[in-house]
Amino acid sequence: MKLYSLFIFCLLALNVKAIEVAQKPWPEISECNNCIGISISNIDDILFNFPKSKLKEVLLLNVDGIGTYFKSKDEWFAKNNEIIFSVLNESKTTGGLNENGYYQKLNVSDITSFFDEIHTPTQSSKAVKVARQIMGLNDASAFVKYQGTKMNAYWVKSYDMNNQLLYIVPANHNHVIQLSGAFKEEHINRLLSSFKANK
Repeated sequence: MKLYSLFIFCLLALNVKAIEVAQKPWPEISECNNCIGISISNIDDILFNFPKSKLKEVLLLNVDGIGTYFKSKDEWFAKNNEIIFSVLNESKTTGGLNENGYYQKLNVSDITSFFDEIHTPTQSSKAVKVARQIMGLNDASAFVKYQGTKMNAYWVKSYDMNNQLLYIVPANHNHVIQLSGAFKEEHINRLLSSFKANK
């Protein structure tokens, strides 16, 4: 019932704003000889290499690895040095659109094509507008896609510097890595250059 109420709310409250849509290449992977390799829960073929000299604190907020808090030094990956990694399944990412016939309306088959569809500025169907509302795009100033070989990243750039979202979408997975924090483009480039696909 809550999910359908959300859909109704989204349809009534759609306020689609024009936002900048950009595509950029994935930053070059950085080599690190003194890093801690952190695997991502539910996505064990992805590794995040964290420089030991920059790591200050790690706090697991959930036993499943959803909501892992990291604190760095010297604003390594965020303006306030704080970032939260969350691993979201497809339903949590899309707000349940994949379970209620909206994938067919969006003409997508999986989470990767879902992100690419809402990334396409030419789409204007109600289903796309609902998807954009759920993903927070109506409150964003830009939507930036970083194209990789084994995963893509999508930055929902908020006007609020302290409320940025970055989604890492690995190929052939139904889970998404969500990063939230006060990061700018320089931080995102640093973060993305630290992700490695082991397979």
